[in-house]
Amino acid sequence: MTREDHRHRHLERIAEVRAGRHAEKVGYPIRVRATEVVRTAMVGSGLLRVTLGGPGAKDFEAHSPDEHIKLIFPEPDGSLRLPEQNGAMLRWPRPSPTSREYTVRRYDPATAEIDVDFALHDGGLASDWARAVEPGTVVHVAGPPGGLIVPHTYDRYVLAGDITALPAVARWLEELPRTAKGWAFVEVADADEEIELAAPEGVEVRWLHRGERPAGTGDDL
Repeated sequence: MTREDHRHRHLERIAEVRAGRHAEKVGYPIRVRATEVVRTAMVGSGLLRVTLGGPGAKDFEAHSPDEHIKLIFPEPDGSLRLPEQNGAMLRWPRPSPTSREYTVRRYDPATAEIDVDFALHDGGLASDWARAVEPGTVVHVAGPPGGLIVPHTYDRYVLAGDITALPAVARWLEELPRTAKGWAFVEVADADEEIELAAPEGVEVRWLHRGERPAGTGDDL
């Protein structure tokens, strides 16, 4: 079966699930891609957006707000260990390469650009990389392997998370039908970490400020 046959099948299944009443995990053909950093920009005071592009980002698959990719980093000795294509899947070397999983914030097929938003924190491999990376840097991206497809027919939606979930929440709010109703609860440190969200009119967004408390220690959510 060709890649186009696989593409046709999973796109059909995604459309069926969105029109139905039950959520379902739908897989996509997985690839590993050599992309390039196009630019970086702050989104609020807590997220750093890294935009990836180049020829390797063409025909990227992005269908679910909770889907993720793996960014593959060089090993401490400078070597780069990549998975190998195995049909519609990837064969990973053992031990696993150094990688980090991140939500796909946006994919623009017109420009073949992928946005990945990093919640900044001290001492994180990917966070420190995002702060220092320069345009033109090559980044290997694996995935996404699929995502949870949620029907667009529900009466109400409830989204909740801290700033690490904010990229997924923001994408959810953009991709829900404009007639959707519900609530989104997002915990951030303060108003400076709030960002503009394209929520349907019927979805109420509530920002929860944790103040000086460390992330994950409050009970507001």
